Amino acid sequence: MTTMVGEILFSVTNIQLTATDPSRPLHRLAIQLLEEAAVCGFDLTPSGQVIREYLVVSERPVEANGLG
Repeated sequence: MTTMVGEILFSVTNIQLTATDPSRPLHRLAIQLLEEAAVCGFDLTPSGQVIREYLVVSERPVEANGLG
C-alpha cells in the first residue's frame, strides 16, 4: 500500500494528550511524531470522538491523570 502526500490520517487521543502534556514520559516522542508526519505531508486529523475525549481529560485534575 502506498501512502500519498496530503493523505489524511486520524490521530488518537493519547497522542494528542501526550503531545500537550510535557510531564508525560513520551511527550517528546509524540511531538516528534506530529512534526515528522507534517514534514512527510500527512494531515493528522482528530475525529469528533477524539476531540471530546481530549476535552474530558483536559478538564480532569492532574491527580486523576488529567491536564488540570
